[in-house]
Amino acid sequence: MSQEELGIFALGLPLILFAIFFAVLGFLVPWFVWRTSVYTREARDLVRDVNARLVGTNSQLDEANRHLSIMAHASK
Repeated sequence: MSQEELGIFALGLPLILFAIFFAVLGFLVPWFVWRTSVYTREARDLVRDVNARLVGTNSQLDEANRHLSIMAHASK
């Protein structure tokens, strides 16, 4: 290889590596954003389901407490 060919190769290699780096980055960044949004959505749905279940449990406990207080008051 002549000096001129080596110079072209030396200039082209960093440009090629630069392009590959940004191509990979251009794929990975949207993929990570998408995965994060999926996990965020799943976590939000899980929290909503747990809260709904807790509210249902609390209302059942309130009903049981009300029943027990009525029974205790009636036994006096």
